[in-house]
Amino acid sequence: MDPVIFQIGPFALHWYGLFIVGGAVLAAWVSSLYAAKAGEDPDHIWNMLAWALVIGIIGARLYHVFSTPADGLGWSYYRENPIEIINFWNGGFRGLGIYGGLLGGILAIAGYAWFNKLNILLYLDFIGPNVLLAQAMGRMGNFVNQELYGPPSTAPWAFHINPAHP
Repeated sequence: MDPVIFQIGPFALHWYGLFIVGGAVLAAWVSSLYAAKAGEDPDHIWNMLAWALVIGIIGARLYHVFSTPADGLGWSYYRENPIEIINFWNGGFRGLGIYGGLLGGILAIAGYAWFNKLNILLYLDFIGPNVLLAQAMGRMGNFVNQELYGPPSTAPWAFHINPAHP
């Protein structure tokens, strides 16, 4: 399966990005239902989502840049090629780390809650379980990209992954 849904000039929409954003929106929608049911303003959830996506993507990118992934493009590479850290015009960000994304998202949500004088623990109760929903949906993007499958298997339920990535 082609990882690109469609392309218009230099702009390409990738399945992976669609699944990540779709998962985040689905998680925010369910979280906003919980907030409304508890008598809280669900708009705070959507505002938190906006901040969490931006800061989360920055955190995910920085985690990738400063870690050493299996492909070897860690800090040693980016130190020699610093423009590649923000190179979104040539195929998007090649590498995001979930740990940095989670940390960035949590910091954004906590900052928003602090600034707006909200009960952070209450809002984390609304949001926390749905992060798993977002993560599960985002992993479908890994499926389309043919990555993160684990080692080959001969189990009856295993499926063949074409080693030639598009």
